[in-house]
Amino acid sequence: MTTDDDLDRLVDLLLSEELGGERPPDLADKVLARAFGRRRGALWIAAAAAAVLVAIGLWALLAPSYPEPLASGSYLVVGGGKVRRGSTIVRSDAPATLTLGGYCRIELDPRTAVVIEGQPRAEQVFLERGGVACKVDSQAGTFAVRTDAGTASVAGTEFCVQLIEDDAASGKRVLVRVAAGAVTVSGAWGESRLAAGEERVFPEKAPEPEPPSKKPPARELDVSPAVGTLKSVDAKARTIVLTVGEGDEARGLPMRVCPRAVIRLNGKDATLADVRHGAKVRVVFNKAKNEERIAVRLEVAGCAPQ
Repeated sequence: MTTDDDLDRLVDLLLSEELGGERPPDLADKVLARAFGRRRGALWIAAAAAAVLVAIGLWALLAPSYPEPLASGSYLVVGGGKVRRGSTIVRSDAPATLTLGGYCRIELDPRTAVVIEGQPRAEQVFLERGGVACKVDSQAGTFAVRTDAGTASVAGTEFCVQLIEDDAASGKRVLVRVAAGAVTVSGAWGESRLAAGEERVFPEKAPEPEPPSKKPPARELDVSPAVGTLKSVDAKARTIVLTVGEGDEARGLPMRVCPRAVIRLNGKDATLADVRHGAKVRVVFNKAKNEERIAVRLEVAGCAPQ
């Protein structure tokens, strides 16, 4: 490192040569003061700072800017406009490629739709439908493919992501196939890591479809009226059993007769004691909360009061 003393000696040597070898007068301080000023240390510091600023400015001017998203091949931008973050890119039948950050190359399958997301050196796309084949330079940044079924994240690899459209009830799943490197796949179902040569569908089991809303079973003959034959009558307990249907489909429906039930026998008012089993009857009934049938009207024909 050059010191003030070294500079003084240099000036003396130059002056001595000019004077034919005689020792010169002590003019070093005057010469340096005139050339650089008396505070040479401060001048050097300022000069060094200026040099640093110039270097930074040149680097900012000459360094390449971060590349914008680039699409090539057969594609369209939904809604029009240029390819940029937030754009939805849809591939036609011919090949199409999307390049992000200069280090992510994404080949789109036919009729694939992706949304450009992410940020510089942390690129990401959202796969709406179809599939993509990706190649990522691990030295430049990270990359992820996000789907409704999960996200495949990488830091340098070659891999494919295929969205599987199950039926509407089962939801979506995603197939990830790794050609080189490793991929981390994550979603609401958890997280898994795949190495080169591996492939898997996530989630591994399709979500169980939501069961259809359970409707209460139709009330058995819960209509007005029900017509059948009286199998039995118990006037004291105020119960009857009504047989409905014929042959193999015949079945008995037990009922309790409401104390205020209207009972008509051959068109005339009657009591339950007047009714006999074997008579044809038209019954209006309701169901209680415990599913017990309550007869509120009986119209009996075919038997005479005894």
